[in-house]
Amino acid sequence: MRIWRCEGNSPFTNRVIQIGRGYFNVDIKGDSTPSGADDTVVIEGFYDWGPGVVVTADCLGRSYQTALAGRQLIVMVPSFDGTTVAEPPLRYKRPDKWVDVDPPNPWGELRSWNKAEDGSPIPVTICVKRVRILLWVNPAEAADPNLGPQLDDALSPWWDGLSSWVEVVTGQDLANLGDRRPRQPQTFHLWAGNPDGTMRPLSMLFHGKIYPQVNALTSHGLHGCLSAVARGQAPPPERLHLSDARSLHNDGQWRRAVIDAATAAEVAITSWLDNRLSTAEPDVKAALLNTPLTLGRLHRLYTQLGGALPHDFDKLVVTPRNHAAHRGMSLTREESAAAIETTAALLDATSPIVL
Repeated sequence: MRIWRCEGNSPFTNRVIQIGRGYFNVDIKGDSTPSGADDTVVIEGFYDWGPGVVVTADCLGRSYQTALAGRQLIVMVPSFDGTTVAEPPLRYKRPDKWVDVDPPNPWGELRSWNKAEDGSPIPVTICVKRVRILLWVNPAEAADPNLGPQLDDALSPWWDGLSSWVEVVTGQDLANLGDRRPRQPQTFHLWAGNPDGTMRPLSMLFHGKIYPQVNALTSHGLHGCLSAVARGQAPPPERLHLSDARSLHNDGQWRRAVIDAATAAEVAITSWLDNRLSTAEPDVKAALLNTPLTLGRLHRLYTQLGGALPHDFDKLVVTPRNHAAHRGMSLTREESAAAIETTAALLDATSPIVL
């Protein structure tokens, strides 16, 4: 849902726009000057990062330069003030009629920390839920009532690209594929009876949020992801299939996860073969690549041409994939996890991540 709310008479004063995914608030002023330009208007706002991106502490309080639809875009990561993850400093002050409707901890929360001698937390990893953004437009663009929808149209694919890179680099699940409705009630009680007929509690379970172990994104990794998005560079398709497999695995859809993992392996081997055979005789290349090949035949050709295959690839990826795709068999969590881990090792050999 998009909500538009404008306050004030000037087109550059106290204009607040809420659009897109979560919130994207923009305060527009006409009296600001970015470095190197006298006729531009700074657009300041924030953007919610979906379910949140887990980063290492070296990202806190830092600014990163990237691009949004050909414009310079600065992304500012929140800091830690000793007790909470705090928003970066504002360039403009909030209007008098500003109404704070933020949920608790809107900018992020600590996921792991050490303790100082006085007991205060020292952040190690942080789930960043929101970032400050700055971009520059000319005064005519800032006054255009279509600026909000235009930014919305640009920010959605920008986040899609960035989140894809974060998933590829860290293995974090930002897509949340599948059906994520709660599988358990909010509270759970069991009881039996005592000899006198009174209740005897057996168990009591209060629903709580469980955070899976993830690889945190470092400052270097975040810089690389934002730079790739600025260049318009998308992750390799095999990496995207593997991210989908991880997301489906997290949702308990292990059969679908194995199929996506095997698809990632097939695409990776095919791409590797294309590159490996780029200098081969055209008729040889055509004979090899134009003949329909199963995943089993593909990986055997791959190893014949010098490719490195993870141990038990047939057992851990090819066989469960065939059971799932051709026989409709259900698979276990362990089979899904093994297929994903083995495929990830294959992709590290065929298409290592370079940012």
